[in-house]
Amino acid sequence: RVVDAYDWRTKADQATKKRLRAEGKVVVHRGEYAQAAAMAQSVRRHPLASAILSQGRPEASYYWTDPETGITCRARADWLREGTAADCIADVKTCQDASVDGFGKTIANFGYAMSAAHYLDGYEVLTGRRLPFYFIAVETAAPHFVQVHELPADWIADAAVCVAEARALFPQCESEGEFPGYATYLIVTPTRPRWAGEE
Repeated sequence: RVVDAYDWRTKADQATKKRLRAEGKVVVHRGEYAQAAAMAQSVRRHPLASAILSQGRPEASYYWTDPETGITCRARADWLREGTAADCIADVKTCQDASVDGFGKTIANFGYAMSAAHYLDGYEVLTGRRLPFYFIAVETAAPHFVQVHELPADWIADAAVCVAEARALFPQCESEGEFPGYATYLIVTPTRPRWAGEE
């Protein structure tokens, strides 16, 4: 539901948002809607991104049993293209920087390679096919540049190792109700980024 506002500053707009969410609706204001529409238009105008999304289905959910651990796994690909000469799995990601270097940092920061490896593993278990995986990165700031990225095989392979380790650890964590996190009994010293160092 698009609310006739350009932010959530007023109490009335906040109350409207709360009420609509309680009704199970996804709520955006006009500013958010305009930004999303402009980003979608940029993706549609991008020759390669629009070609990838020209056939297939959105939000494709699939489930499988991991052959190594026996646990049930699931994935929901933003886009699954099947039955064509260019079958693939694609995820659309918003970002600040869709360039090769910029989005590479985003992939590393948010662990996107692990999700790609997980989706690819599951599809291969179900079908016996290993599809290409593409990230369609679209910048949140105008003019909403778009770039299609495919991770190198070694990055996917490294991520697949991490995913396999996580799958192996999951049953134990679930049975014990304990999941690994950050140290709870230590005071740690953060690493200062190089760009924040003294000049």
